[in-house]
Amino acid sequence: MKHFDTFLKNLLTGEKLEKMAELLEHVEKSFPQLKAKVSGLHPMFVDKGIEIVGFTIFDDFILVTTDAKMIERFQGSIEKAGYMHERASFRIGWDDTIRFDLLDDIIKANWQDKQVQTRFWR
Repeated sequence: MKHFDTFLKNLLTGEKLEKMAELLEHVEKSFPQLKAKVSGLHPMFVDKGIEIVGFTIFDDFILVTTDAKMIERFQGSIEKAGYMHERASFRIGWDDTIRFDLLDDIIKANWQDKQVQTRFWR
């Protein structure tokens, strides 16, 4: 989590800072094989230089970017959780509960799926 401390403290305060820190710390602890990095204003986790999951901070939500294939695969669960989704991402509102079980399933599936991939994006 230390990797993101300065980045987060420059962008967020209060409950939003706590929620984002909790999210990033969870991913870091649950997936130690992934490397944490910041690209632009986007904290992300990569494996062998390939993005597995990324996050973008907006005023009303956290945008979780993964892969269109993963959004399609987990669409029902994403919708059941009450999250809005787009082609390759979904939104967690600041007032929403983070469904860590769903996030873990998506990250694990995307990581496994990209083991043979050699480029940053599909």
